[in-house]
Amino acid sequence: TASAPAPAAQPAAPAPTMKKVRKYDMWGTIDHVPYQGARKAVGDLMSKSKQTAPHVTHTDMLDASALKSLRQAEKEKGNTVSYVALVMKAVARALKEHRYLNATLDDENKDIILKNYWSIAFAVDTPNGLYAPVVKRVNQKTAAEVTAEITALAQKALDRSLDPMDMKGSTFTITNVGSVGGLFFTPIINYPEVAILGMGRLHDAPIAKEGQVTVAPLIPLSLSFDHRVIDGAEGARFTAKVMELLQDPASLMEAEDKVG
Repeated sequence: TASAPAPAAQPAAPAPTMKKVRKYDMWGTIDHVPYQGARKAVGDLMSKSKQTAPHVTHTDMLDASALKSLRQAEKEKGNTVSYVALVMKAVARALKEHRYLNATLDDENKDIILKNYWSIAFAVDTPNGLYAPVVKRVNQKTAAEVTAEITALAQKALDRSLDPMDMKGSTFTITNVGSVGGLFFTPIINYPEVAILGMGRLHDAPIAKEGQVTVAPLIPLSLSFDHRVIDGAEGARFTAKVMELLQDPASLMEAEDKVG
């Protein structure tokens, strides 16, 4: 079985050495590592998200046969299109129909703010911690352009050269643990967004198609959302729409909207 590839990137520069303090408890030696920097920033955001938004996670399994075929065809033409980029394109299009997943909740003014732009963050695991750079205006870019931008931003995260603006302006987030392993999980919403889509490991498994059992490449999907803004049925409808769009990945290759 194959794993869903992470964005291609060169090896990161060595992470800065964290000052460890060797101490003892009653059972043996222990190391104290400072809780600071990116780790603390992510921890604070995740804590606020879980304490503020009642999370629900909806799961489904994507038949990735069409995605795999398209990527192979593009590879034979010398083009690179990543799974994450195609999922990102499908998400951006689905968000146009399911607007409450492309929103924030203004508690103070008691408003749900629906965004009229579609900029999607993606999680990057680095030795220095987790980063979520943003592909701006996904609907205005081709799948190849989105792939290239994901690769460039992932490399900047590994190099610790992201500009603060690279991590601002997102309306939705995708997190892909497929290259590490695992199927379904419960991703934490990138607050103040109201939804996040998790991608699990691409793997071959038997499924039923037209009354026959066949082996197909599958990608597990896990959508976490804020139940204050989104009901369970709407989360399921959104996921179904994303999966429907991914059955025709050729329709996701071009930019949908003009720049401007």
